[in-house]
Amino acid sequence: MIRIIPFLIFCLSTICSAELRTWTAINGNKVEANYISSSKGIVKLRLKSGKLFEVPKNKLSKDDNEFIDSLFKKEVVVGSGVRKNLSRAVNGDKLEKPLAETKFVEEIPLDPNLKYEIQDGTVTITGCDKKASGALTITATIEGKPVTSIGRLAFILCTSLTRITIPDSVTSIGDQAFAGCRALTSITIPNRVTSIGHQAFSDCEGLTSVTIGDSVTSIGGKAFWSCTSLKSITIPDGVTSIREMTFGGCTSLTSVTIPDSVTSIGHQAFISCTRLTAVTFLGDAPKGRYSLSLPQAFKNSVPTIYRKPETNGWGDTFAGRPVKLSKEDNEFINSLAKLDGVNGELLEKRNEIFYLKDSDTPYTGKTFSLYNNGQKMSEGNFKNGKPDGLNRGWHINGKQSIESNWNNGTLNGLQVAWHKNGQKMSEGNIKDGKEDGVLMFWHENGQKIREVNYKDGKPDGQWAAWHENGQKIREEHYKDGKGDGLQRGWHENGEILREANYKDGELISVKFWNSKGEPVDTYEEAKAE
Repeated sequence: MIRIIPFLIFCLSTICSAELRTWTAINGNKVEANYISSSKGIVKLRLKSGKLFEVPKNKLSKDDNEFIDSLFKKEVVVGSGVRKNLSRAVNGDKLEKPLAETKFVEEIPLDPNLKYEIQDGTVTITGCDKKASGALTITATIEGKPVTSIGRLAFILCTSLTRITIPDSVTSIGDQAFAGCRALTSITIPNRVTSIGHQAFSDCEGLTSVTIGDSVTSIGGKAFWSCTSLKSITIPDGVTSIREMTFGGCTSLTSVTIPDSVTSIGHQAFISCTRLTAVTFLGDAPKGRYSLSLPQAFKNSVPTIYRKPETNGWGDTFAGRPVKLSKEDNEFINSLAKLDGVNGELLEKRNEIFYLKDSDTPYTGKTFSLYNNGQKMSEGNFKNGKPDGLNRGWHINGKQSIESNWNNGTLNGLQVAWHKNGQKMSEGNIKDGKEDGVLMFWHENGQKIREVNYKDGKPDGQWAAWHENGQKIREEHYKDGKGDGLQRGWHENGEILREANYKDGELISVKFWNSKGEPVDTYEEAKAE
């Protein structure tokens, strides 16, 4: 027995201190480490630094699995012919500190530059190789778990990263998460993010553009401190406070828009923003978070404060800076003074004729209407109490919504409507109150919805309709208001749905097919999945 022990010790030490090996994850990422042990599907490895980490065995390559399995086949004779599996000894607690006692535990990351932690079924990005450069994309899932957080200090001083793509799954960005990323030029904060931590982007001196998602409600102090290339910022509605020094030292910042949700401004929030010329507030005048906050909010900055006309709490100055109506609102209010006409709310309709309230004379002249925020909603013309001439309307965002032509109370001429995004919605001609000619309709994405033909208010000619994906829905033919000829319809996948023949409005024959192209007897069967 005594003679065998040295041999056993030699074999154990040979395996436990195996040479550095390159391990490969199933996604192709690699790491250099020494094999320590394998138990219950978990492989324990040691980096050159001496730090331990673990990785599921099924996440390693086939070659790595074969290597591990080969260790379990090695045997040694102990004593009088007793055979023991060497790997059992290697995995024994006496040969290594229990992993729970180590300070460093991680899995091989999907991106070799990234470190992460999985807790409660979600992933937090915890670190990044300081030598990482260029563009880096954070995946939405790791190990099948959603990436929900960029942790504290995760990318601090990653000075060579120029672009970082944050997945839509992320809901929070921790303190100093990107601090000192000096080569970073732009960042988009996804719509699901609700909080941006203290100094999250401080000293990102190359950052020129920031898009902040609409769900952000909290931005930490100094979050964008000394982002010296940042020129403009729009703070999303939902943020209630601009904290201390949030944008301090942003020496290229020229304009800021602050939503009506903001009720307080922190101490030196915009200190030393030396090129800041315009700060537009969309709501009531905010208060200072502390007694000295407002006087110091724009220290070493000389912006003009712009406000909306319907807001409250404003004086001639705010935080020592002059207050004016925003340029657009000022121009609009000035335009109202030049409007030739009356507010449409002053008109009332009696027996299809419009009168000014408390008047017995049919109204002749111009009218307008306004949204609650003062934005023009419509303008029109009346003659002898009836719409006459050009009438126009606008969406609340200021984009035109409709343009119609009237003659003595009847639609007559070109009629056009637009979606809120400016895309045309419909266009067609009306003659003496009846559709006449080609009428066209579009989805908001610009895809055509329908194209129809009328004559003297009756369908006449070819009709067609399309799904939003561009696939044709149906094609029909009319004559003098009645179906005439072949009419066809299609499923959304492009398969024929219906084929019918009409003569002078009467159905002559009809066939149906389901979405698989199989003939069926009824329309209901054709539409059934």
